[in-house]
Amino acid sequence: MGSIKGVDLKRARELAVEAHALLAAGVDPISARQSRRAIPTFGEAADSWMADKAGEFRSPKSLERWKRALTVHAAALRDIRVDGVTTEDVLAVLKPIWSVKAETAKMARGYIEQVLNAAKAQGWRTGENPARWAGHMDQLLPKVSRLQRGHHKAMAFETIPALMADLREQESKQCICRVATPPFTGIRRPNGDGSNTYRRGLILMNRRRYGIATRARYWLLI
Repeated sequence: MGSIKGVDLKRARELAVEAHALLAAGVDPISARQSRRAIPTFGEAADSWMADKAGEFRSPKSLERWKRALTVHAAALRDIRVDGVTTEDVLAVLKPIWSVKAETAKMARGYIEQVLNAAKAQGWRTGENPARWAGHMDQLLPKVSRLQRGHHKAMAFETIPALMADLREQESKQCICRVATPPFTGIRRPNGDGSNTYRRGLILMNRRRYGIATRARYWLLI
């Protein structure tokens, strides 16, 4: 039952009742206690999972997103034993940020679900995953707008040459490809008499200079 210094008489009696109940069910109380001690907290399970999967992340930023979600946003879960995490616990983490930081909340939910899946695979949990989406969380959390901040304002075409010059100074080739290769686009320019003049220009990017597999084409608005 534990040391007399660490367990008072009332608690010792409660433990004795629990032990007798386990014996009546054919369970060894000592083995059951050791098994409970072997089950980690959610925080320990999450840290262990991230350490095992660290080599699979595409970049350090991806790993940092996981760490932030599982240490900051899911902080309330970290001290709960992983087999004791409930739907209510997950909702308590998600609800405060679900409507104001929808994308962050969605990622956090997915990360929590994966940690709990891994815990089940380790034998630390049984039953359904309380963070699962289909047929569970989708019934408990409200739908949110995919575009909470609204559309970005259109960029004035006069500023595009400066943008292109800045892009050429960037080290990230991915940045250049994503920003400088939009779909074919045209602009209309009001003439003041109700008619419009359409202007466009075609630029061919040098694949050797930018490291692009195929020659990229985009419309430069001039």
